[in-house]
Amino acid sequence: MQMPKGTSGKNFNPVQSKGICISSTSKNIPAAWEFVKYIASEDCYRSVVKNGAGLSPMPAVNNEVFLNVSFGPKNTKQVYLDALENACPLWQTVKAGDANTKIGEIAEVIMRNKISVEDGLKKMDEEVQKVLDDN
Repeated sequence: MQMPKGTSGKNFNPVQSKGICISSTSKNIPAAWEFVKYIASEDCYRSVVKNGAGLSPMPAVNNEVFLNVSFGPKNTKQVYLDALENACPLWQTVKAGDANTKIGEIAEVIMRNKISVEDGLKKMDEEVQKVLDDN
């Protein structure tokens, strides 16, 4: 099942990132700057990825570290990296709550064996797409 199509007509995946900055009222700007340089460094991203705490904005780190860490099958991890190719910011997914509700409702029907997994995923795809298409 692919992620539903966004406004561009392409299947997309919501991605979240964090910004780091130094306040003008910081009491120790040199130390803050050293922290920012470290937290945005390749070494830090390697550690984050290696420990399973997230992905890196550096594709080379993801390809080298994430695909080769011991947890999770490699083909499943590749799906996550492929999803980054059509990423969009979370603010573009304002209907995510409604979509999650539909996903939960249909997942429950699947888990209660009232519909096959294949048919359930197809229905989930259709219902989530309807939510996202509803303006």
